[in-house]
This record gives sequence, structure tokens and C-alpha cells, in this order.
Amino acid sequence: MSKNTPPASPFVEWSSDECRQHLLFDLARRFKGTDPEIDARIDANAERISGKPGIKMIPGTLKGEPKVPFYLEGEPGVGKTTLIRAAIRDFCEIVGLNLVENPEDSYQLTPKDFYFFTVNLSGKNSTMDVGGLPTKGEMVPRGNMTRTNNAGDWLLAEVASRARGMSGLAKVACGEVSEFEKGSLRVSEITLKGEPAQLDLISNTLLRQISEDIKKMGAGVSMVRAEDEPVEGRLQIQVKKGTNAIRIGTYAPVRVDASVEYVAEMLPNRRFALATKTPFALVNFDDVANASESVRNVLLEVAQSNRYSGVMDIGNSMVTFTGNMGSEDNTNTQSEQSDAEVTRIFKVRVRDTPKDWAARVASKYAESGDALFSAFIHKYGNDDGVFREPIGDGRSARGTPKPNSRSLENAMAKTLPYFMMAKASNASPSIFVKEIEDVVKGTAGAIVATRYTSFMTSMLTDAIPLAEQLMTKGELDIKKFEKNIGSETKSSEQDFAFRFGAAMADSFIERIALSPEAIKANDSTDKTAHSKLIQESTDRLCTGLALISPGIMNYTISRAMSRMGSMSRLGALDGVEVKLNQMTCDAMARGFADSTIRGIWPDAQKAENDFVKMVVGTNTGGKPKAATAKKNP
Repeated sequence: MSKNTPPASPFVEWSSDECRQHLLFDLARRFKGTDPEIDARIDANAERISGKPGIKMIPGTLKGEPKVPFYLEGEPGVGKTTLIRAAIRDFCEIVGLNLVENPEDSYQLTPKDFYFFTVNLSGKNSTMDVGGLPTKGEMVPRGNMTRTNNAGDWLLAEVASRARGMSGLAKVACGEVSEFEKGSLRVSEITLKGEPAQLDLISNTLLRQISEDIKKMGAGVSMVRAEDEPVEGRLQIQVKKGTNAIRIGTYAPVRVDASVEYVAEMLPNRRFALATKTPFALVNFDDVANASESVRNVLLEVAQSNRYSGVMDIGNSMVTFTGNMGSEDNTNTQSEQSDAEVTRIFKVRVRDTPKDWAARVASKYAESGDALFSAFIHKYGNDDGVFREPIGDGRSARGTPKPNSRSLENAMAKTLPYFMMAKASNASPSIFVKEIEDVVKGTAGAIVATRYTSFMTSMLTDAIPLAEQLMTKGELDIKKFEKNIGSETKSSEQDFAFRFGAAMADSFIERIALSPEAIKANDSTDKTAHSKLIQESTDRLCTGLALISPGIMNYTISRAMSRMGSMSRLGALDGVEVKLNQMTCDAMARGFADSTIRGIWPDAQKAENDFVKMVVGTNTGGKPKAATAKKNP
């Protein structure tokens, strides 16, 4: 067993595909019985929904059956919300609903809409994006009616008080507090003047302390960007910076309905109210592991009854929870879940795989590129210490950088600017190899830094120049290529073949989507030039694909597809599956047909089957016109 293989776990551990399948099944059961037409479609697709051949029907929820919320736990950055979204997309496709995710406040839901929204709960790496979860606060007559137990009162007073105290310690000037109303929000503003470094220290310390302390009240505070306007119904802080001054603005709800004796202490925003407007909705509470025990108790009641103590109603919505495991990078900041809590939920762990991570990152950074990180992890992610820490004695000390889904993306983010600078200067990123090794080591650890820089250097030395020559000139230095790939039996030769495949995929995307030629063709109202560019580039790509093993060929196409799905001018990606638009699909099919006419494939029929399966099969608009072009006898 590899040291990277997790030990036996007391938790249910599922792959991404297993999670998606079970979520689809839960969605079908939960919403069966809502509409006869939808019920019929659910049963007609029972095999797909259950994942088993021969199944003829899906039972709905039974009378009196308890609602058992799905709790999906995983490593940081594993894409848990993406899995939920993908399952909802599957359900909507089956039953004919339109997925509406986090719509604008002005959006009016229709009976054919499935409403999906995520609520971020305050934690170590994110802040709560609503004004808190509801608790009951007693109303007492006092002018326009105020709450006797209001986290908003605490926030307005505490920010001003702490800002004054910190300014005195840091010896910066502190202005008077300005208080006023802005719509339905109370506002408190205070201005500090002094050295920028001291002002940054004060604001960062203040925001961190307030974010942590307000969780003890079962609430959370959102941070508003300087250029954005605060919204109603939330507790918010905004910091605006000048040359030698900052202005800290604090916002809290001001008025409540005097005719109600008990109200939601921290009113949720309109997203919750919208959930009552449609029979099909799902709300996902994210970062649940970081919420306080009182907030988690509220969430459980909401999940099991779809309302809370008469002050919150989410209609017929299904509720899911997501959270980080915490053991990978100590992200859990609150107490562990009690046995009583766990008995009320269905808890599953999903572990990221190197291939899942690589595909996700390749599509997420489709436009900018990912500094070769997705190719590196796809190839070497299963080696000890590359994608996650080894088990046992191989683990590094607590507090040192280590690899996981999040830290690897952080390493990529720190590396990417060097690639961008090199590209803009027509230079090789290898001139920054020392800087790159340092930033990777500081985010993902020494093992990743050493292995990645070696991989990057090899890519820049052999594979990338060959792939770029092929894609830009339509020629390949076959002598140099054969020297590196040999018979593709030695590990070094197989490594080169993989690098060449990854480089071809990236060079292909560069030419059809990011080059000046592609941008000019895409901007034109006549897409003929862009279609011809894709056709010619596909033909050139096939020249290289025909020289490598089928497994590397499939990886190359898959890598290209991952990036194409995230470019709206080429295709679409629902988080799992890529669908090319018709123009792109047709052009690629014609390009492949051109390559078969040239007779470059050792086994043209097998190559066509693989190509059609991976490219043409992703298109929902029907088979492209040239997909079955006759081949040279």
C-alpha cells in the first residue's frame, strides 16, 4: 500500500462520482410527488438515477419519514459545492427544469426553475455572507422598536471602541465616530490617519478579532470591498484606504416590524425568502465545521423541518451541508461535532484524487493557464509527498507547509505571475526557477517544490518547444522527437511522452483561443476564420497524437477539453462534463478527418473511435457534418 493511501476510516468515503450519484438519487426522492409530469420523468430515468440497470421506479419520501440532511466533508478545495451543483444539473436535465443559482434580487422564479444557493458560514478561511443565522430576540417598546439582544448593537459599538484603542497603541490619529442611517442600515464610520503600515496592521487585526468574537454570538460579519455597496439584512464592515488614512464603516440592520413580538435576531437576506417561491430548491450551508455549536443546532432544525422557530421558512427546499475535514490543515476552528449531532445527519467524506484536482484546476484557469501544475499533479500526484502527506513517520511537523488540494492551488497561484511575466517578455519561465522553487516550497512544502521545478524545467527544455513548433508551423522536428521518445518503453521515454502530450494540449488551446489570430477571428461576426483556425490546429494536433500511445493521446485530448469547456466561445462545463458548442465540434471533426486523409494514423479506426468518444460525444447539438469523412484507402 502506498504511503499516500488513506488508512481504514470509520467514515463512509466516496469518490466524486459516487457522491454525485447518491445526491442525484436523494434529489429525485425528495422532489418526487411535487408534479406528475416530473414524477413520470424520474421513473423513466430510474436506471440513470439509481445507477443500476433494470431499475424501473424511484420511490418518493414516505409519510412521516425523517429528513436526513446530507453532510459532505472533504479536504480543503476538493470541490464539494461543485459536486452538489453537478448533481442538481443532472436532475434538472432529467426532469426538464431550469437551474437558477444565486440569482439577482430582482429575479422572479418560475414554476420550472430549480433554485440553488449557497450560504457561507464564518470560518478560518471565509466569512459569513449573510447577516447571521436566526435566533429569537424579544421586542420592547423603545422609539422605532429595537432589539434587546442585538449583535448589530455589539458590532457598531465594538468596532468603534477597538479602533480607538488600537489607534492609541499604534500612535495614529483617530477621528470622531460618525453615526447615521443609510436605507434600512445603521452606519458607524471612523477615520484613522497615520503611516500606511500601521493602518494596515490596525485594520487587519481589528477585522480578525471581530470576525472571531462575533461567532460566539452565533452570528457572522461580511467584509465589503471598498468599491462595493453594503446590502440590506447583513452585518458588514468596509475599509476604504487613502494615501495615509483609512475609513472603517460598520453596517447593521436598523428597523424591525413593531407588530411582531419575536423576530429573527439576525434576519437572513432575500435568498431564503425566495426559497418559498418555488417547489424545487436546495440550500447548501458551507463551512459548517467552522460554525459555532449554537449555529449548527439552528441549521439542523432548519434541515429537518424547513423552518426555524417561526422566524425562518425555506419552503420545500432540500438542505445539504459541506465542510472541511480539518485534519489536513487544521481548518476546523470550532468544537468537534457531538454524537447527538452526527446521529441526525448522513455524513460522507470525499477525498480528492490527483486526476480530479488536475482536471478541475485546468478548467478553472483555462484562460491564464495553470503554470503546468495540473499536468504535474496528474502525472506525479500519486507519488509520496506530492499530492498529500505520507502516512506515519513521513509526515512533516505541525506548522510546516504541506501538500493538499488548497495548498497546491496556492502554490500554483504564487507561480503563475512568473509564467505571465515570462510570456509577456518573450522569455522562458526558467529564468525565475529560484523564485518559483521558493514560493512552491513556502506554500506546499519542499518535496513538491523539488519535484515540480524539475518537471517544469524538463517541459520547458524539450516538450514545449517541440509542441509549439508543431502547432505554429505545422512541422515537427522528428529527429529530436524520436531521440526523446524512443520506443516509449523506458520510464524516461514515457515521462517525455506525457510531457509532450500536455504541451500539445496547451499549445493547441493557445492557438485556437488565446493567440492574436484567434482573438481577431473570434471578434468577427463571421466565424468562418475561427472555424478554419480550429480545423487546421486540430489537424496539426493529430500529427502529434498519432506518434504517441493511445493512453497519452486520450490524456492530451482530455486536457484540452478541460480548458475548452471553461471558454464560452468554445464550449461549456457544468463542473464535471464538457459540452463543446457546435462550431467548435464541427471544426475539430473536420480537422480530424483531414488527418485521416493524410494517412498518419497507425490504426485509423481506433483513433477515430477514441476521438469521437472524447470530442464529438460531448456535443449535444448532434453529430458534426464531417465526423464521418472518408479516409484515404
